[in-house]
Amino acid sequence: MGALLGVLVFQLRNTMSDNHMLALAQAKNDVAGYKSYLQRGKKHAPLVAQILLPRAELRVAIAEDSVEAIEAFKREHPQTGIDAEVEIARKNAMVAAFERARAKNT
Repeated sequence: MGALLGVLVFQLRNTMSDNHMLALAQAKNDVAGYKSYLQRGKKHAPLVAQILLPRAELRVAIAEDSVEAIEAFKREHPQTGIDAEVEIARKNAMVAAFERARAKNT
């Protein structure tokens, strides 16, 4: 009985620790924070790897304000859980590039 209780306490501690690491990464909400979580975290690794980290990296690409940055993101991350967000970012970048070109009368 004591061994079972010990295992349960150990698992609970690990779960709480993992949840805390995720909370810290989400508080930072940046590429470095999510990469740091993936180095040690396990419970939420699929969520971080497929959604949260790509979303943070997409924000960096969007900040570059170019279609090329979004296209580079797509090449580097062909399998993510944020495909719709990537497509919206690509379209927005294309519209912005068109508007900049139109403003220059080119």
